[in-house]
Amino acid sequence: MVCSSRCAADFLPLSGCLRRVHRASCGSVCRQSRNGFCCRSPTLTGLSTPARLRQRKDDAGLGTEGDEMADLKTRGLMLDLARGMERKPYYEELLPWLREWGYNLLHLHLLDDQGCRLVFPRRPELASEGAFTAQEMRAFISSAGRCGIEVVPEIESLGHASRLNALPCFRGAFLRSAKTPLNALDPEHPATRPLLNDLFSDAAEIFPSPVIHAGLDEVSFASVKRYRRVPKEDHWRIFAEHAAWVHDAVRCLGRRPAMWADHLLSSPQMARMFGKDLLPVDWHYRPGVDPKSLDFLSDAGFEVWAAPSTVWWRVRLFSGPPVFQNIREFASLSRAPQRTRVTGIVNTVWCSWRYLTGAVDWPIAWAGRLFASGREEPDWCRRFCEDFYGLRGAAGAACAVEELYAAAPEGPEIDAVCAGGERVTPEVKRVCGSRLPALERSVQRLEKVLPRARRNAERLYDVVLSARLLVRWAAKGAGVGLRPDPSLAAECRRRWKEARPYPIEVFPDAGRWQHVLRLAAALCG
Repeated sequence: MVCSSRCAADFLPLSGCLRRVHRASCGSVCRQSRNGFCCRSPTLTGLSTPARLRQRKDDAGLGTEGDEMADLKTRGLMLDLARGMERKPYYEELLPWLREWGYNLLHLHLLDDQGCRLVFPRRPELASEGAFTAQEMRAFISSAGRCGIEVVPEIESLGHASRLNALPCFRGAFLRSAKTPLNALDPEHPATRPLLNDLFSDAAEIFPSPVIHAGLDEVSFASVKRYRRVPKEDHWRIFAEHAAWVHDAVRCLGRRPAMWADHLLSSPQMARMFGKDLLPVDWHYRPGVDPKSLDFLSDAGFEVWAAPSTVWWRVRLFSGPPVFQNIREFASLSRAPQRTRVTGIVNTVWCSWRYLTGAVDWPIAWAGRLFASGREEPDWCRRFCEDFYGLRGAAGAACAVEELYAAAPEGPEIDAVCAGGERVTPEVKRVCGSRLPALERSVQRLEKVLPRARRNAERLYDVVLSARLLVRWAAKGAGVGLRPDPSLAAECRRRWKEARPYPIEVFPDAGRWQHVLRLAAALCG
């Protein structure tokens, strides 16, 4: 979800599950759909689930009495399992920490171009190696529920469809070369709707959440043969008809459809075509967040969730100051009292190949606390280091962690140094030289406390390894000679394999040094 391309779609929506409504004696609603099937489901009245009503105003001190800002009833974390899965126990072990940090929802991105991390019973052929079975996922959802955390599945249903398009039933439906890394299912292919109905049906049977997220972001029809002569300005019509059908398919399972909002914003005429129970998730990952998108979606009658990002394509190794500012701004805008329809915020973490596992713990914890309390707490990093790493007297470690993330560069700055030559401009040299002392101090402090970590020491070790890589980046950019360090690259590989035993495919357009191990090889050679 990081491309600037925005193509969307037009057509009156299929009215779907709102065709005929009568109330049965059991209190359920029967909806006759133009999709060609009928369903019985509880009336969809919103998102008032026990997990979401259980607000974190408890002994952790997250109450907001006296604040003028509104509470966010949904405080979520999105993890991108499809494009990089940790060992399965990682997710179970994370749950009590998410609760402690203030989250009450976990959004699992399960299907994308590079992988499928759930064995869908009706479509097991889609599953990647190591995918959760339905039984394993149900057990995980039960564990999450005991921690007061709701688990929402996301299934890409139009864009990010390379894995679906590779199925034999779609052979010949797509052009071999397209001038965009984005793609799409063929909405009119006879295999498309049965496939998606199977995936949504399995999701509804496995996940008790009232919401199914259908993706619907970053769509390009350039590779779909049947649309090669359709003017690009009319592509939004194709999108809208298919999206409306997707929403109906989800409704007819008794669930509420959610989608990423980028196409709604690029083609705002679609807003009047979709049912107002749709839950758009408004994602923006740069600082300087413009509230106009939240306000447009709210004014159109939708309940809205905001979506900042801890990791996206400009993040390598560590989340730097722009990430913290993006989350800070989006959280503040979402809590503004006039935005009563903005009820939630979801912190997205994309493509785990960009970082070692432990490098995201602090920004995830920081964001969760901010979402829950509505304010930044000066001693929160110290408390995080004490609790998560089990460090006594963690003030020094906290100072090192905060200094490290404050000095973290963005992806283009890292790429410039790795590429070398004319890309290492005087400004790049200045930036690297100015950050090198802070990075070296952070490494020294963290190496000193690492042996004292009584919990999650391997995750703190990930932070140390990543910080050592940043020291080499800054030194190289500043023109400070360092000897090759193959042992550092080898340790990064060891930690990667230990934490992520399942194969992870990196798409070609990800960039030469987006993968943390490729970056380590470049900086340590």
